[in-house]
Amino acid sequence: MAIRSTKNRSPGRTLVAALFATGFLILPLAIGLARGLIWAERLHGRSEVLGMSAPAALFVMGFLAFAVLYAAFRIPAFLYVVAHEFTHVLFGLFAGARVSGWNVKPEKGSVRITHHGILVLLSPYFVPLYLLAVLAVFGALSLLGPMVGTLQGHAFAVLCGAAWGFHFCFTVNNFMQRQTDLEAYGFFFSFAFIVALNLLVLCLVQVALTRIGLHDMAAVCGDRIADTYLWFWDRFWSLGGY
Repeated sequence: MAIRSTKNRSPGRTLVAALFATGFLILPLAIGLARGLIWAERLHGRSEVLGMSAPAALFVMGFLAFAVLYAAFRIPAFLYVVAHEFTHVLFGLFAGARVSGWNVKPEKGSVRITHHGILVLLSPYFVPLYLLAVLAVFGALSLLGPMVGTLQGHAFAVLCGAAWGFHFCFTVNNFMQRQTDLEAYGFFFSFAFIVALNLLVLCLVQVALTRIGLHDMAAVCGDRIADTYLWFWDRFWSLGGY
């Protein structure tokens, strides 16, 4: 699965080196977001199932259910390939590029775009398209009446967990194979960038499925991110003997 560009050249070594260094700066952001997810659940979630709020526990159950199915059976990759290439196309169009070819096969695909950047290349790895589709339906139904804490809301939490499991399992599988998308700007930077944005998506999912407000979530994550960067800064100066 890859992008074929008709104009762009591979980034130079200087840019790749700079992005490699940027990857180290992104890692504390990812760790801070992960800590924010846990803290927000502890602060605003009621312990209902296995020490977690019901939506969080059901989301995890949905995720684990799909992960078990993925590990036990050979789930066809076609739906993932379709979502992967379609996401490339969407971000390419948003970036003002022209799409001149889109090839999807059962196990792989490619798309030809006139020009691309980091977001266009890496978008399928941090945009869980099917999860966003489930959340869109959840949001539409929320306009008709409360969903959080209801039987319907719990069902959507399970579906969201399964959709996230789909995205996670196939994305990890892609990481274990040679992907030109991930190599274009350096694997380490791509990995850090993708992990951070996936965690950001999970934060937004937590806001959607629970009673945690967006403002509270942003405040908790902001505090945890700041703490994490301060911790890394202290360790950096300690290693330097300052």
